[in-house]
Amino acid sequence: MDTLAPELLLAMTGIGAFFRMEKKKGYELYLASKKIVTHHLEQRSRMPIVGLAMGSASRLQPGIHALNSINIEHGTENDGSFFALDKCLSSRTLQILQTLIILMAMATWADVPAVHDALAMGSQLAMLTRELGLSQPDEIIGRCSWVDWIHREQRRRTLFVSYIFLNLTSITFDVPPLLVNNEIRLSLPHCNTEWVKLSAAEWQHTRETCGHTERHFQSILSETMAGRDVSP
Repeated sequence: MDTLAPELLLAMTGIGAFFRMEKKKGYELYLASKKIVTHHLEQRSRMPIVGLAMGSASRLQPGIHALNSINIEHGTENDGSFFALDKCLSSRTLQILQTLIILMAMATWADVPAVHDALAMGSQLAMLTRELGLSQPDEIIGRCSWVDWIHREQRRRTLFVSYIFLNLTSITFDVPPLLVNNEIRLSLPHCNTEWVKLSAAEWQHTRETCGHTERHFQSILSETMAGRDVSP
């Protein structure tokens, strides 16, 4: 809990209030979380413009697209350099994205006025999903530690949840999709058996016992559309 951003904690608490039928409290928490998210997004969009206004290109941050070299060199142990960069550039952004997913879900399932709020948040959700590397290959090649794998898997699962939720929203409200299939260059999330392990030893044992294969979204989608079996 100590590592959760305030906006994410408020959003999680808010959706819990909805499930407990405490709608008034849920909306209050929703608005508080959304206000923090809106502030961060405004700051993020303002800083590059300030840099341009001051005539300094160096003020522009490279952004998450610097994560092009996300793969580990084959056969080498991860030295943590990727995750130092990843955490620096995207840890807070990832939590903002997770918060937006929860807020948009809350608004979608809420009363009619809130639904319009959900649709308005869609473009922000799509923007952050792209920024966090939806179109960047993230295949894990070689060895990595349990902690490193958790960070990668969390990011991968969050991006896919965003993609799925935006497409469900598109179908439900008959609006154009904000993310399309050909944008995705990620590998599919790993099996839940690995995800629920509580220690590095358990996780490593599962990988050694069951094996590990990265499955690319685009190749699995092509196989599915061709009517072929895609079972592991």
